[in-house]
Amino acid sequence: MSDNSTFKCNLQFEVNWEITKYIFQLIYLVPGAIFIADMLYVLTFKQWKFYADNFYIRIFIFELATSLFLIIQDIFFGRLTMYIPPLCPILGPYFKQNPALLKFQMVSLNYVRASKSVTQIFLTLNRMTCVIFPITHLAYWSKYINLVIILNIFLPFGAIWILIISEVYPNPTYGGFSSNYNRAIDWATISRFQSLYLVISMFFTLIFTILTFYGLRKLAKRVHYLEKILCIVTFFITFGFIFVACLQFVWVFCWTCSENYPSLYMIQFLTYDFLNVGTPIVMVIINKQLRFHMFPSHRTADNRELKTFTSVQARI
Repeated sequence: MSDNSTFKCNLQFEVNWEITKYIFQLIYLVPGAIFIADMLYVLTFKQWKFYADNFYIRIFIFELATSLFLIIQDIFFGRLTMYIPPLCPILGPYFKQNPALLKFQMVSLNYVRASKSVTQIFLTLNRMTCVIFPITHLAYWSKYINLVIILNIFLPFGAIWILIISEVYPNPTYGGFSSNYNRAIDWATISRFQSLYLVISMFFTLIFTILTFYGLRKLAKRVHYLEKILCIVTFFITFGFIFVACLQFVWVFCWTCSENYPSLYMIQFLTYDFLNVGTPIVMVIINKQLRFHMFPSHRTADNRELKTFTSVQARI
């Protein structure tokens, strides 16, 4: 258990270099947040009538919302307090004396990360059912989409309950600080639960992906193309989760790695950046219809292509 009776900032880190790291990450985090917010606006408001029957998109909206939350909290809190040393002697002692906000930040951060693992399962499940059961796919998801949403909301609590009952405190990290906790139960760690969620997610993703590939061979050519589009996005998310899972395993099985290799902490954030910023970009690059809706002045698809996409949109 860490001794958090006093709080002292780590003065060994050079101020200008720490601020430079923060600015460098802002270069892609800020445009990424704006891009995701615009995509959410298009999918949930501007073009909702078009995408309302697309159950993959409705689940993908959860993915976008969690990515936007993680980026915003990193910009305005997580990276800000970690990489701006002048803030450390002001905010560090304050959050040590008043940990409620810090606890909310740590709980919500890990809740959203666990939610991504749950969402990944349903994204790949949606692709599999659309390919394997093309006739009953829409009826199945129409019936169970509300249950999927409820599970997406409540299942992540299974990964964060230890944080809810534990004491959270600011921990000196780089030139600033990050949130840490004193475990209320010795065997229960957030990294262990996050790793469990990631392993379960990867297990189901592998099974659903294999079945999806098997079913793709039997689809009509034009539907095969559209399924391939959404499968590529799903595979990209899976690829990002592999990086995240590897780092989670490091935290679980190598207790001294965070002390011996402090750069691992920053790499963990960068892997989530890759996942959060990269996924919507890939979606727009390969999806002509969504690209047309987000950038209507750049009509990259002719009318025939759009009509073809629209005619089979309901199946996806």
